[in-house]
Amino acid sequence: MSRQPPIGGIGNAPAILDQNVEMPRNFTQLLERGYCLKRIDGGRCIRKIRIREVEEGLWVELVEERGDLARGDRAPAALTTPVALMPRAAVAVDPFFGEAYVAYRGRLLAERIVAVWPADDWDGFIREATRRPPYHIVGDPKLLDVIRLALPRMNHVVSVGLTDGGVVADPLGILDLTDYGIEPLKEAYRWARAAYGGGDAAAAWFNVMAVLAKLMTPILRVSGGFIDNVVYNVVDYEPLLAHVLVRMLGGHLEGYRVYLRGAADGDAARILTLNRLPLILSFIAGNHTAAAPASVAAIMLSSIHGVAGFRGGGLAIKAVRNLRGVVAFTDVPLSQFLRNAKADGLGFIELRWSGEPARRGAGMPDAKPIFGYAARLWRNHRDELSRARDLPGLMLRLAGAMESEHKDDAEAAEIAEYTRHAVELFRRGP
Repeated sequence: MSRQPPIGGIGNAPAILDQNVEMPRNFTQLLERGYCLKRIDGGRCIRKIRIREVEEGLWVELVEERGDLARGDRAPAALTTPVALMPRAAVAVDPFFGEAYVAYRGRLLAERIVAVWPADDWDGFIREATRRPPYHIVGDPKLLDVIRLALPRMNHVVSVGLTDGGVVADPLGILDLTDYGIEPLKEAYRWARAAYGGGDAAAAWFNVMAVLAKLMTPILRVSGGFIDNVVYNVVDYEPLLAHVLVRMLGGHLEGYRVYLRGAADGDAARILTLNRLPLILSFIAGNHTAAAPASVAAIMLSSIHGVAGFRGGGLAIKAVRNLRGVVAFTDVPLSQFLRNAKADGLGFIELRWSGEPARRGAGMPDAKPIFGYAARLWRNHRDELSRARDLPGLMLRLAGAMESEHKDDAEAAEIAEYTRHAVELFRRGP
């Protein structure tokens, strides 16, 4: 992490603040002097915002004088009104998404991060940062705008996901980043071959390798020219989805949503914001001609094209960058989805399942998070993996990387060969 000197002047002073009052040059000055909202003749400040550093973060209060020297009041009383308890904050320039507000515990950004939010939405950031105890707002939230104008600024990855250096950024500190090696993938492979037959087994394994690959695709997308194909399953999604794929991504994490069932209306922008983990979608309509929820369609299409538009509280549509690779499960055929969405099929890979349920007696694999192993593969084989131009190509290169990583492992070689078989089977289309 590289730090830059604290700067002020991020945006214009909001209306509630006095445009004629000199803004603090940096956050240290803001803590020392506060911010005067109202002066009287002689320049005495009679209404100011005061910010104090406390153990939990920043205590913000409004201080107002009561009394009148002109009437003979020698020492006007000061009335102090609480405004908010906020976590400390900064503006981070994320190399994948650009500027973002960051709220964090402790005195350094390296401490645990509480919330991250796009830097063009201060109000949304305040709501997000104060929804977790002990943080709260009891006064006018507009009084907090003075903090925005003096925040320190630094270069720092605050979006969750694998970085080009082979480290998984985990701002909230909730991922299991242990490198479990290839063993969990071996278990998933054995289970897929035992639970399904023929093309279904290949489809199951294609999904497993696609999820592994999609931890890396945001890096390649930012570099330009890479197609992160949507894996579009029609339709068997249990138990593969719940017991294997979601667990590979750490399970149902509150901070980083990796699985969405049904519509995401009202929550779609949050799902994509500053998140580079794969996203697994399922929408089972019970009707082959049904349309996918608009929010789900937008997420899928933008995972290929990069930007999604979602309507906010008013009429304006906000553009949200989408770097999340998508694996979808649905009973709506891809041709019908594309007709409903008025989209072409470029960037989609359709996997049609037979409809046969998973075999009983196959058991369930001991699926573990794959972040640590994916990071190792990227660090050790980055140059080769970076040559891929689309998802199937990356999966083939991953097969080679796994073979190279485990040279004397016969099962690893078998898995690599089966990966090549599954990729060639489905990249041609059904």
